[in-house]
Amino acid sequence: MKVSKAGKIWLDYHQINSKKNTVRAHSFVMDRFRHQFGDYELGDLSIDNILDFMNQLTEGRKPQTKRGRFTSLLAFFNFTKTISILILPTYATLQCCASYSVLRQKLNLIYSKRKLWMRSSSGQYIPETV
Repeated sequence: MKVSKAGKIWLDYHQINSKKNTVRAHSFVMDRFRHQFGDYELGDLSIDNILDFMNQLTEGRKPQTKRGRFTSLLAFFNFTKTISILILPTYATLQCCASYSVLRQKLNLIYSKRKLWMRSSSGQYIPETV
């Protein structure tokens, strides 16, 4: 399935089931994402391309804005993963799901800029930066 088609289905779903501000926030990210990657197949998206896109989209923005935009994109990939499993159970779907899990891990690390906490043997938390 092409990104443009999946993005349209996702936005149509949110226009029916979500509040006005949610639709507005998702539309902002998805319109730009579809413009840049509309001709790509979902399975052909590379993690590097998506991360470059998100870095361009969120450059110079506040952390809360970055978090919202990354969350919108993650919601899109969650939706496409579910739709792909329900509608298109093929090898390409499985490959897309594998790419999705790697992408989600990288996006979670990047957008939050959070510290990872490791539990020491004494029960205290020791911060470790990524």
